[in-house]
Amino acid sequence: MSEEAAGDARLFESVSRSFTEGLRGAMRVAGLPEEGELQPKTTSDLAEEAQVSRSTLSKFMAGGSGDPPANPTLDVLCRLADTLGVPPAFLLMRPKDWASLATGTMTFLKALRASDFVSMVEELPSMRLNSPHDVAQAALKLGEVLNTVENDQDGRVSTEIRAFRRAVRASTATVAAAIPFRSVDGVSKEHLSVLLTLCGIVGTTTARN
Repeated sequence: MSEEAAGDARLFESVSRSFTEGLRGAMRVAGLPEEGELQPKTTSDLAEEAQVSRSTLSKFMAGGSGDPPANPTLDVLCRLADTLGVPPAFLLMRPKDWASLATGTMTFLKALRASDFVSMVEELPSMRLNSPHDVAQAALKLGEVLNTVENDQDGRVSTEIRAFRRAVRASTATVAAAIPFRSVDGVSKEHLSVLLTLCGIVGTTTARN
């Protein structure tokens, strides 16, 4: 197996394991509360409500070292998430993804104290953001202010560092371009300062060089 294929396999196994853990965790408190106490949702109840067979659900929840990785279809994932009241993406997030989410939020709050960041945030509403390319460019510009996106042409640093910086730039742009920036769906320019800050943090953790 090539190094790239091995990396893809590790990613799949990590996401699969996180799905199993997230599913188990959500089920522990997703039942109907009784007298204010959180209650678990049983496998039988979840299977029936999500219209998933109990055997399939049991396989997803196994997660042992000798068990095959959980690999739900998108349809099944959405039905399970909807039944549990959890955004589908949250059931797939790895610990490092949750950490990136928290770091991005903390970075945004700290950055609000910096005048150059505030100026950039104030500039966002007037920027032309009509395409994924526009949003990606805005993320890179904000990343440069936050120093999460750095100069990848700087001859004073090693070739390896420049390569990593290029990978971070590419990853930051790609993550930002994936944002469904359509105001009718609830993602508006008011959200972009937080979302683009998060893109810069995620870009440093998902960069591949």
